[in-house]
Amino acid sequence: MKRLIALAMILAAVGVWAGSERLVLLDGKTMVAKSQVSLERNMLVFKDALGQKMHVSQRMIDWEATWRVSPELAARFVPEKAEVFQAKRVIAEADRGRRERKDIVITNETLGSLKPNQGMANHWEGRPAPEVSPRAKAKPSKSRARGGRAIIKTISKGKRVDLDKHLDDERYVIFDFYADWCGPCRQIEPRLKALVKKYPANVALKKIDIVNWNSAVSRQHGVNSIPRTMVYSPKGKKVLDGHGSKAIEYINRLARKKDW
Repeated sequence: MKRLIALAMILAAVGVWAGSERLVLLDGKTMVAKSQVSLERNMLVFKDALGQKMHVSQRMIDWEATWRVSPELAARFVPEKAEVFQAKRVIAEADRGRRERKDIVITNETLGSLKPNQGMANHWEGRPAPEVSPRAKAKPSKSRARGGRAIIKTISKGKRVDLDKHLDDERYVIFDFYADWCGPCRQIEPRLKALVKKYPANVALKKIDIVNWNSAVSRQHGVNSIPRTMVYSPKGKKVLDGHGSKAIEYINRLARKKDW
């Protein structure tokens, strides 16, 4: 393993790193760090290309993919996995080589020369997909049946925003304060969207990208931790202010109580 780590550092020195470190997220996106990546309270901290300070949870990093583009970075934070990553890379390259050698060009001539079981089956041996039992089919909520399209939209990217202008006379509105670099925000977002899609007639999601802690919208609403959600009733009253999971619990309780 020490040899692999040394190799990663050599690659970085000769130009593979090219003066910046690259982190590949689990969703496939790549973040370029223009400063040294450090660790603070289980969060990877660095400055991006615009000089903004980023905080990214280690749980959001695809370390195997990061090893391929920034081996020195991956070796520094997950040295115990360096040997495994290198072994997988060797196996993948070998498999790719075997596939390339087996590739053939299919033409009318080659198709005519094939015999049964020589590259192609002469009959279908699969099984038809089983029919779904009526009991197994999910029963759509009343809200989904009558609610139409779910309301999910971003209403601010760092700028001040008047929440009163985005309230809904018929729906509870969840204001989701988040940032692209926030790992917990990425984890809670699919659950919030699923909640709104389940009850489109009763709930709307309005997203607010704080961009950074010093943005105008962060200062306006006193945002010092994310993910943070505020829930307003159809009457315009704030009924909850806290973590996104609290908003989900609150809406689900309402749905059971009101039989949405």
